Amino acid sequence: LAHVHVHVHNMNLPVVPCTSQRAGFLRAAHTQAHRRVPAPCCAAEAGSEGDIQARASLALLASAGMAETGFITFDKLWGGGAAVEALCTAAGGGCADVLNGPWSTVFGVPLSVIGLFAYSTAAVLAAAPLLLPAAADADFDDGFNAEALLLCCTVLASFSACLMALLIALHELCPLCIGSALTSSAMLAIAWRAPLFQSKTETTVISATGSIVTIVVAAVLFVVKTQELEIDETLPRRPPPIAAHSSARATAIAQRLARHDGRMFGAYWCSHCINQKETLGAEAFRLLPYVECDEEGDDSQRPFCKAEGVPGYPTWQLDGQLFPGEKSLEELEELLDRIE
Repeated sequence: LAHVHVHVHNMNLPVVPCTSQRAGFLRAAHTQAHRRVPAPCCAAEAGSEGDIQARASLALLASAGMAETGFITFDKLWGGGAAVEALCTAAGGGCADVLNGPWSTVFGVPLSVIGLFAYSTAAVLAAAPLLLPAAADADFDDGFNAEALLLCCTVLASFSACLMALLIALHELCPLCIGSALTSSAMLAIAWRAPLFQSKTETTVISATGSIVTIVVAAVLFVVKTQELEIDETLPRRPPPIAAHSSARATAIAQRLARHDGRMFGAYWCSHCINQKETLGAEAFRLLPYVECDEEGDDSQRPFCKAEGVPGYPTWQLDGQLFPGEKSLEELEELLDRIE
């Protein structure tokens, strides 16, 4: 027994640390076990210098795209297209047939509205982590944001490429359209090279998928629009008849316009021209000559429209001066008061 006792006594048993040392060891082990490991989905954190520069550049370019498409949308819906045509003419190209023609809408929605929405989405996605750092540090999913941003840039650039192909097919030059295409292409290049993803494989998959889907959708829309235009070719290309009857006030305004050799330039497909005629009414508008400026419209006088420098539709001509844009009766009266 003594021998066994001595043997056990001499064994190299582990030494149990004191209570304070053991507590510190356990706390360190607990901290190490629960330490948060960064998600591996992104190659760089949202706050990295490269990420910040890329997002700032994307937000700036998207804002420029928003400004351009917003300007086109406002002028198309409320300005009659005069400002856009004047700008394009000054830049060396004509945009009326492109931005106001039958190819400028998809199911009745102007392409500029769709572009404005896409650029706005890209701007929000690019700027959100920069403007909301608290959200980025908490529950913000930077991986999803980066994927959505790259996909949005891909869709913009791919659709712009399809529109450039359409411009070539139509033999038209549109500086604003080219500017938008360059903007979206630059956005895609920045998003592609930005340190947002761990590998280029993920970037390639997202861009390729977005590009293929966009091109397929654009091709389907092209086929549908082409069929619509083929059907329209069988119909008379003239403005619809005026349904409204003229008031005494509208008739008096038309008589004053006629005394100043007033005429209205327009196009058979121009909705603002139709609204302008309805504002005056059928009886009053009969007192004024109408000039069809679209080369495919009935009784087209496009060479005369170009010679007169018509900036957009509708455009009033009084005493040889041009006054573009749809106008209310009050605006026509004010215009007549200024020139009389």
